Amino acid sequence: MIVRVTDVRNPAGTVVIGIWNSKDGFPKETAKAFRKATVAIMNGTATTTFADVPYSEYAIGVYHDENNNGKMDTRFPGIPVEGVGSSNNVHPRFSAPSFTDCRFEVRDPEKIVPIKMIYL
Repeated sequence: MIVRVTDVRNPAGTVVIGIWNSKDGFPKETAKAFRKATVAIMNGTATTTFADVPYSEYAIGVYHDENNNGKMDTRFPGIPVEGVGSSNNVHPRFSAPSFTDCRFEVRDPEKIVPIKMIYL
């Protein structure tokens, strides 16, 4: 599976991409992700390939770790100050996206998942 994150506002830091195979921890607890990658930014895009992803349903959450501190920085009351994104480009206004809204099926090892980064 290929994940391509676009609209990254600057080359500072990295993009953290998590793939979940259940709603447990989605999208905030990357330690609970099925797979995770930290990806360099080139020309406003961060792209990575996850090999050997079993055919199933997944949801992806991403964030732009601009200061490379290993976490998504937030302001009160938990609003991200760094970019965020999710599969299906779900961007609810007042909460994190749900696993159900972001889920998609993988039935092809070459599946490409496009995600647009947003900054709140």
